[in-house]
Amino acid sequence: MSLQNVFLSAFIVLLPFIAYGNNDTTRYFYTHPDYGSQSTFNPLSVLLNGGYDIVQTGMYDAYLFRIPYWASAKNVLENFSHPVRQISRHGWGAFLGTEVFPTSLRIDRSQYLPNYTLHVLGGGATYRMLCEWSAAHDVPYPKLSAVVFATAYNFLNEVMENGPYIGVNVDPIADLWIFNPLGMLLYSSDKVARFFSSSVQVSDWSSMPFIDPIRGKIDNVSQNWAIKIPLPLVDRARLFVFLGMSEVAGLSYNVKNDIAVSGGGGFSVGDVVEADSGETTGRVMTIKYSWNAGLFIDKGNSLLFSLLLSNSRTYKARANLYPLPDFHYGKFRPGFFTAIGRDNDAVFGITANWLPASLSLRVK
Repeated sequence: MSLQNVFLSAFIVLLPFIAYGNNDTTRYFYTHPDYGSQSTFNPLSVLLNGGYDIVQTGMYDAYLFRIPYWASAKNVLENFSHPVRQISRHGWGAFLGTEVFPTSLRIDRSQYLPNYTLHVLGGGATYRMLCEWSAAHDVPYPKLSAVVFATAYNFLNEVMENGPYIGVNVDPIADLWIFNPLGMLLYSSDKVARFFSSSVQVSDWSSMPFIDPIRGKIDNVSQNWAIKIPLPLVDRARLFVFLGMSEVAGLSYNVKNDIAVSGGGGFSVGDVVEADSGETTGRVMTIKYSWNAGLFIDKGNSLLFSLLLSNSRTYKARANLYPLPDFHYGKFRPGFFTAIGRDNDAVFGITANWLPASLSLRVK
């Protein structure tokens, strides 16, 4: 791997979005900056939630100073900068049939599913929201800024998922070459953004990141999206889907004054294991699921409160109370986090709406 290949690959991926334009962006997703999940949304919180998202499974190291960043990044770059060679070693049929096209409903051959849902549908909405956040905060070249941060958190996500593994890994090729750019390109269209913010409502409902200063451990990171789909003949109710490492399906009901209560049940990532990849070369990961349930309250699609119950390796219960509309002291709007771990240890944290991360405390 040469440095020239790395920069060439980055240039090829970034060029279409840089060339698309850097003018101000019409705001469809970033609309309520003073309260809820939108008040805690910023490029650094996106970097933490998106980059370290996988650690909430309990299968990956959450201790920030023990993660093999350099070795993992080298392997991701080796695969990313030589996509044709690495896919050929892995097998084109296996790559296209599991990572790109929906050819099977088997869990161990459905790596394409999170590519379409999390990287295109959800990740594209987060990219558009980064564009709108940058434009609202007068960041020069808002689209370029959004491309840089979206690429950064997706790359960190691939580094975390790669871990200490060295060898052929086609997952970052599919994500970084195909699905992440596809999501950004899709949501660059105002028509698409308008549809997914009004007709079908997609909202970034990511967590408030916390760091345990005693252990050097990152807490409560998760990148999530809510999807609300209209129901015929019912004005106040919508089908509800919560996407991420925890997935919930149910209903959302608009109570009054744009306050909606949503909830349901579903599955969360219980384990990440190597799939039976047949005669292919390299590592293919798949997921084993466990149960979960969730309750959510939002105002105008900006999340105010979330409660997730699950059988995951990390938390039995996790609650986030985001900055509330009428609860503040000057410009200080606090947010709160608490969770109960698998060993009955409790975690507490308090943050401010302008902090990308704050400190947490863990007690037995």
